[in-house]
Amino acid sequence: MNLIQRIHLLPQVLQDLIAEYNVEHRPKMFFVLREILILYDHSLRMKYVFMDLYTQVRYKGWKECVSCSDLVDPEHEYVFYIMGERNVCCSDWCKYDAEWSARKQWKAAIRNAAIRNAEINTGPDNEKSGV
Repeated sequence: MNLIQRIHLLPQVLQDLIAEYNVEHRPKMFFVLREILILYDHSLRMKYVFMDLYTQVRYKGWKECVSCSDLVDPEHEYVFYIMGERNVCCSDWCKYDAEWSARKQWKAAIRNAAIRNAEINTGPDNEKSGV
């Protein structure tokens, strides 16, 4: 009994699975996987190169913009202080955006604190009785 006769004895579901298998798949897939591995290895190497460049630039006095996370040249930086903390931005627009975000968060924090205080002060123990 040869292989084809044995395959015909199997249930139809298994015959369909066997018929879907492409014999040329494995040799062609070897090249595809090798190419993916080469690209992945290259991307890892480039990641370390960029990390090294970023570290070198960082040690030269360049800082990161608090708004857009770009690197900022020390000679062209926009500096502002929020709650005593020195912040550096790359442009006037980023400075405006960062200040606006900080003010918005500060107002929201004050509003939430006021709401919490109101809830605490008007709890069931502190309500005036209507006697």
